This record gives sequence, C-alpha cells and structure tokens, in this order.
Amino acid sequence: AAQVATELEGLLAGRQPEESRSPFRGLEPFTEADAADFHGRAADTDAIAEALREEGLVAIVGPSGVGKSSFIQAGVLPRLREAGPHLALTFRPGRKPLTSLLAALQAQGLSLEGDPLRHARTSPGFLVRALTLLAALKQSRVVLVVDQFEEAITLGEPEETQQLLDALSAASVTDQAFRVLLAVRSDFLGNFVATSLEPSLRTLLVLRPLSQEA
Repeated sequence: AAQVATELEGLLAGRQPEESRSPFRGLEPFTEADAADFHGRAADTDAIAEALREEGLVAIVGPSGVGKSSFIQAGVLPRLREAGPHLALTFRPGRKPLTSLLAALQAQGLSLEGDPLRHARTSPGFLVRALTLLAALKQSRVVLVVDQFEEAITLGEPEETQQLLDALSAASVTDQAFRVLLAVRSDFLGNFVATSLEPSLRTLLVLRPLSQEA
C-alpha cells in the first residue's frame, strides 16, 4: 500500500513511477538518462574515454544506425563524468555548420559580443577562446560533440564548412580543458579524410554492430 501511495503521489506531481520506464528505446537514441540501460560497449567506451584524456580530437566512425549517438550520450559521457565534471556541448552541422556551432555555444549561456559570425569567419582561434571561457564559466571540462559530422561535408555551405574545419583544427590541442569528439558515418569516411581536419586526428574508433551475444 505504501508503494502504491508513493507512485500515486509521483503521478500527481507529474512524475512516472520508475518501473514504468522501459529500457528498450526502439529507434530512439539513448540519452545520458539511459546510461544504466546501455550495455555491450564497455571496451569501446573505455577506449574513447582514454583517448579523450590524451588527445584533443577524436572521431567515432560507424555505419548508419549502429548507435554512434547513443554510444556517446549513454556510454562515453557518463564514463568521462566518473573522473570529474564534464559539460557536453552537442550540435549537428546542418547547412550552416559555423552558424550551428555558434548557436550551440550561445545556448550554454556564453555571451559572444559584437558580430560573432563575422569574428568566427575571420579568426579560427575563436573556438579555442570560446571553449576556454565556457570551461571556466561552468567550472568543468568541456566536450564539444559534433554529431553527424558528415552533414558539414554533404550539406554544409562550402565557406562555412571550411571555416568550421579550421576552427576544429585550431581546437584540437591537448593541453586545454576541452576536447572535440566527432561522430561520422562510415560511408563518408573517404570524404572526411580528404578534409583539412584529417591531419589533426590521432584517434579514430570504428564502431561495429553489436553481436547477438552483446
């Protein structure tokens, strides 16, 4: 009776009883809230977490539908937070990659004075300064997650795409309080390695489909 009363109070307060939450996400990606239900990628999670401790730029490559976004959100980020505060700044490039990046920075409460887009277009080092400021503001390490990075190559306006690549390359340093993590579809790997960002990449993990045993 006490348990029923507790669940009823939760429903009246707009909360769902914990056991009503299904661990099966279907086509929906896992989020950090689903970390306890995310299984089968422990070795890959350890590898990426370790790489992000050592490298400024890391890429995860895998076929469409393999679960790259889920792996990052429910696997990698919770693992990083076991070692201390980590703020995830996630965005998709879309048709205007640099504009999308600026919007993600501003959504975190970062004040970008003047004409941020103009400044970003003329100074690739703006991202280093912005992420450094954000890390200090949040008192946390920052992980810039570029989800579906291939959009920058396939959809992005060429000028903004190159400006994003220049900014990410400048930010791929190892002695700062931030890291850059890319998620890339494997069928666009050739396009990716042909970009000016490729020389800055030291670690690339191929995320393969899980076996039935996993």
